[in-house]
Amino acid sequence: MRSTQRIKWVHLWTVTMATAMSAVHGLAQDAALEQTQPPNGRKKVVILVERPHPSVIRIKGFDTVKHTNEVGQAQIRIADSLYDWIAARLSNHFHIQDRSLFNQIFSEAELEMIFDNTNSAAQRLRLQGADLLVAVRPVEISFSERNIVVQREAVARVVFTARVVDARTSETVLQRDFSAEVKTSRFSFDDWFGRGLDALFGNDSKVYEMITRAGNQAVQQFAVELAGPTTARVLVALQSDRFILSVGKRDGLTQGMHLKLERLEEIALPGGGVHRRTHEIGVVKVVGVDEQTCEVAIVGNAQESLRAEQQLVYRPCDPPKQQRKR
Repeated sequence: MRSTQRIKWVHLWTVTMATAMSAVHGLAQDAALEQTQPPNGRKKVVILVERPHPSVIRIKGFDTVKHTNEVGQAQIRIADSLYDWIAARLSNHFHIQDRSLFNQIFSEAELEMIFDNTNSAAQRLRLQGADLLVAVRPVEISFSERNIVVQREAVARVVFTARVVDARTSETVLQRDFSAEVKTSRFSFDDWFGRGLDALFGNDSKVYEMITRAGNQAVQQFAVELAGPTTARVLVALQSDRFILSVGKRDGLTQGMHLKLERLEEIALPGGGVHRRTHEIGVVKVVGVDEQTCEVAIVGNAQESLRAEQQLVYRPCDPPKQQRKR
């Protein structure tokens, strides 16, 4: 009898301990999951950018085959720039996962071919609490000149393919090419011709400045398609042509950037729902910027005036022709 009771007590103790250990494990899992949850309920996004193949880099007068060492540095600069541009544009809508995470999860060889292995990558990132995987493959990073009548025109062009995968279902939610080009007839490549890629992709390079403008425009197209229009609010009307907007460095804005503004109008529909439409305002220049706000000045002709609390849609653009440097 005592033997039978002892067995029952041992069995009860075992079940109790197993239940307690299971509860502790469950709490640990919940705590780990809570740590991976993004703030403000935003989806958590991991951005992975492949280094471009040497054939993708097409700079006038530069042979990428003969200068493999310099091409390697340019590949890193392009991949890092694309990451920074995309992260800046998406950070206003999503929580961007720190880059150190995927450096721990993936080997360098895996990162170089991440675009072809998004499903397996998504499965591994799912365990880290990621919601979306953004995989980017550069297709063209180019700079060229061409003769138009009696003057030369410089053209910078950026093309990349983006694939967005739902990390929880491995379903591809968006995939296509995004491209943009910037042209100017106020720039001569003669001063840069024959220089190495280190100089052409340097911080003070006019060539890379144009590539950066084209890249940001292409990224803006991608961000709008993935996250919807980028919106801002007029905080203060300083003068008839100067305003403070509710966007800043965290949204990818920099001093000197030009933005095309549209007034956002929301119309309530019978039975619920909202229809949105925009009305063009004009182009503004960012004359001052901090982390969360910026000061803009209207350039060119405005279609209508702005007032405090107005909701706007904006996107980067070239300055009006009369505002371009001669």
